[in-house]
Amino acid sequence: MKVCVSRRGFLRWGTGVMAGACAAPTVIPARAWAGANRRLNIALLACGGRAVQLVPSIFQSDENIVALCDVDARQIAHMKKTFAGKLDNAKIYEDYRKLLDEEKTVDAVVISAGQRWHVPMCRRALEAGKHVFCEKPLAHSVAEARQIGQLARQSKLATQIGTQGGATDTFRRSMEVIQ
Repeated sequence: MKVCVSRRGFLRWGTGVMAGACAAPTVIPARAWAGANRRLNIALLACGGRAVQLVPSIFQSDENIVALCDVDARQIAHMKKTFAGKLDNAKIYEDYRKLLDEEKTVDAVVISAGQRWHVPMCRRALEAGKHVFCEKPLAHSVAEARQIGQLARQSKLATQIGTQGGATDTFRRSMEVIQ
């Protein structure tokens, strides 16, 4: 049986799926991952502009940033200057593989590196037993995305992609106008 789906029907369905997917992380608090009485220990993989924008949310959630990783020491210096005093105890790395191998107390990583690094960093973090928040896009191909999805399911770790923009009132209103 062939099912015909109109463009509007697809957009309506996709908007509902995206809204549900974006709302899920706000429904399940970070405390559920680490236990009610323990703060998450988070490592930042890349410390450029997007990471600087994400850090206030991490602090607002009252989590620990225990490690910073970037190949450019200037990015780390800028991050530390921007959040004066709040990152003084964070260990510094220039190789994410070394960070993942050495930092046994890290619970989760935030990946905001260049797009070509998303899949290798995500794969390595999941293999190291770390929860992952990765900026979009996760992958460059459907095959890569499926590999990461399979690894995430097997590891039973929490993963999220930074597509929260689709859950904003502006985006929803735009979809209403289009429909």
